[in-house]
Amino acid sequence: MPHHTSESHHRVPAHLARLTYDGAVHPDAPGARHPDHGANCQVFAYLLLEHHGLHPPWLRSSELFDDTEHTQHAWPPEPLDLVMVHRRPVAYGAHVAVCVGSGWVTHLAREPGRVVTERLEDMARPGRYSFLIGAKRVRRGATAARGEHG
Repeated sequence: MPHHTSESHHRVPAHLARLTYDGAVHPDAPGARHPDHGANCQVFAYLLLEHHGLHPPWLRSSELFDDTEHTQHAWPPEPLDLVMVHRRPVAYGAHVAVCVGSGWVTHLAREPGRVVTERLEDMARPGRYSFLIGAKRVRRGATAARGEHG
């Protein structure tokens, strides 16, 4: 049974859909929680989860992968799980996407520099993100609210 039953999990609100990729706007960057124009993949993913009522910890990739207080490892990914992929087999620096169901993910992609929804198998392929690092599910009742990290 999926942990989220909302049919709206695939919807990206307009204020997030218009974001462009900006690697300098990461979870610890000043103003990251209210980006005007750009953000990195993690900030986009966390804001999207918050839009859907979840409270993910605003952690960098390797910290997110190791976190057990606010998240748990989950496989296969379900809607609103965070999915981590990388060009190397390590969590440090991994790209973060949000599962929207049936093998699809939404993410703020460095290339083409905008929000993209695509099949996970297309994203996690040789020459792109060859390594599927894992998926994390925000625990129900997690309280890593806005302002926790800046």
